[in-house]
Amino acid sequence: MHQRSVTLGVVVLVVAAMGGGVGLAPAAASQPTAVDGCTTIDAPGSYVLSGDVTDANATEWAPALRENLDPAEPACIVIRSSDVTFDGGGHAIDGRGQSGIAIAVTEDIVTPVRNVTVRNVRITDWNQTLLGLGSPDLTVTGVVAANNSRGIGTAFDVARQTFVDNTLRRSGGIATFESADSRVAGNVITDGRGIFLGETGHSVVTGNRVRSANRTGITLDAVWNTRVTDNVVAGNGAGIEHAFYGDNRIEGNEIRGNDGFGVFLGEFTSGTRVVGNRIVGNGGDGIRVAGASDSRFVRNVVRDSGGWAFVSVPSPFSGGTNNSVVDLDVGPTVSFTGRHVAVGPAESPPSPPDGLRAAGSFVATERTDANASLELTLPYDATAVGRDGTPSLWRYDGRWRRVADARIDRTAGTITTNLTAFGVLAPLVSDRNDRLGDTNRTTAPATTEPVTTTPTTPEPSASTLEVLSTTPGERLVYEFVVAGTVTRTQTSEDVAAGDNDAVIERGDGTVKVRGVTGNRLGDAYVVQGSVVSFERVGGDSDFRLRLDGRPVSVADLTADAGTRTGAPVTAQPAIPVQGDTLEVVSTTPGERLVYEFAVEGRVARTQTSADVAAGDNDVIIEQGDGTVTVRGVTGNQRGDAYVVDGRVVSFEQVGGDSGYELRLNGRVVDRETLVSGDG
Repeated sequence: MHQRSVTLGVVVLVVAAMGGGVGLAPAAASQPTAVDGCTTIDAPGSYVLSGDVTDANATEWAPALRENLDPAEPACIVIRSSDVTFDGGGHAIDGRGQSGIAIAVTEDIVTPVRNVTVRNVRITDWNQTLLGLGSPDLTVTGVVAANNSRGIGTAFDVARQTFVDNTLRRSGGIATFESADSRVAGNVITDGRGIFLGETGHSVVTGNRVRSANRTGITLDAVWNTRVTDNVVAGNGAGIEHAFYGDNRIEGNEIRGNDGFGVFLGEFTSGTRVVGNRIVGNGGDGIRVAGASDSRFVRNVVRDSGGWAFVSVPSPFSGGTNNSVVDLDVGPTVSFTGRHVAVGPAESPPSPPDGLRAAGSFVATERTDANASLELTLPYDATAVGRDGTPSLWRYDGRWRRVADARIDRTAGTITTNLTAFGVLAPLVSDRNDRLGDTNRTTAPATTEPVTTTPTTPEPSASTLEVLSTTPGERLVYEFVVAGTVTRTQTSEDVAAGDNDAVIERGDGTVKVRGVTGNRLGDAYVVQGSVVSFERVGGDSDFRLRLDGRPVSVADLTADAGTRTGAPVTAQPAIPVQGDTLEVVSTTPGERLVYEFAVEGRVARTQTSADVAAGDNDVIIEQGDGTVTVRGVTGNQRGDAYVVDGRVVSFEQVGGDSGYELRLNGRVVDRETLVSGDG
């Protein structure tokens, strides 16, 4: 039987169909049936806990608990019948040191248990607080959970679920998978795992308080047409994360003091609206976008971020286009459209040129990719400009330059410009009546320069290395190793290392860099130490190297001494990968497959047929420790193929609903055989 594994953050499930079960019958219809210990409820009716159950040992089973959990696990209370109300009466169900499930609502996953309510019960010291498998119309309310390993979790066609006014302390979180029309409201989760929705639509997450979760506060994974509103997400590993699908609305949330980002929109996300949130004091970027498209950010307040207020970075999986930002309050209030850019307040701005003064707040901008673009509108201070004054927009990237095509809207009090060069932007006004053009005059330099990352006073042994593509329209992938340290930098508008250029500390005093550029653009790095190797590993572009502005060859770059010739480097073929052929093939028409695998060795993309070929959306990442991670996307009965030189150490499906088949050298193998190396 083909099986499917799903990780909810609350329980690991393995899908297979079974049946069976007997248990507690109800009392007369007018009176609830008393429950005084662990039992199975297998008839409709009302049930009430008659007293505290302490140091209970989970002994009850349903088919789904044996066949759909990995590992199988019993429960104390198992509800196997539809139309049941279980009222704890404020009493406790106490376990034996975090083993077993307190309450399970399930029969088997092909026989739904419908219309069950669990309320007003305290649950302590279990592995799982409450689990529902195939349990539509489930209501969980008034549950107080403490010191459980996992929280409230449901999966498998669990529509119309309601989780309201529950309190979880050190007990995981609330997670639902394959749901629709559900409501998560008024819950308090502390020291746990937050709220997780997976493959869920048309639902509401509102009025919850998620604090001190060791992971992301609220996660939307393959979620559509869902509202996340008026929640407090504070002090967690990160704030609110959304990847896959879209048309969701994240509105009116307080997102503060999280260790990582405030809001993250990831790959294959589109049409999401992020409106009126207060995103303050987070350790990472306030809003981070990586591959999301057609999203709109309106009237958000982002202050005191450890990273950028707003940043969009390229994704290898999806395009990240047509996103717009309206009235983003980062100190000044700015609006913009663009891609692959970072925007935030200029916290220590440079002083204006002689004869000019500030007419508003300064804004820092930076490209995150060679194809960055930005149309930015920022306000100016009409009082500072004066009735007869005219503001102008200036950009600082080590020296001040006037932005020639800036458009002034005196009615709105704004200046708008289209940028392809980045730096600190500032509305300035003249201190005298004559008209000023470009100038390089500056007063005292700024204490920090928030955009350019080139060190102003590098240590004597630091050098700037530029890797330049010389072939129009062609791509260049390269690797080099340094005995020392490497940081990304920018030397011109067209030469800048970005987030797609990986700098990997290898733990032995060396650093490995894997970069991607092309089309006569380039990357730049500050290198402190010696370059011990450099090679082109992909793409068809020729390239040229520059060290501290002087052309060098690969031999000169990696030699201890010698003359730097400056000859251009002709593209040489990358060293081929030889080994076994691994094919990952989708088996379900119309469905998508996202997978990851790791190899101790090397991996290269290949093609075995018209329908089985790895492409640019299948990403191969060298980890710097001798292992390679591959993340691929396919579907609709097509597949990807790779040449693997080494041992596959893991393989898992991480997204999509397609089944899959693995072939090693043309022979079908299962995942366990592939990973064990017995194939």
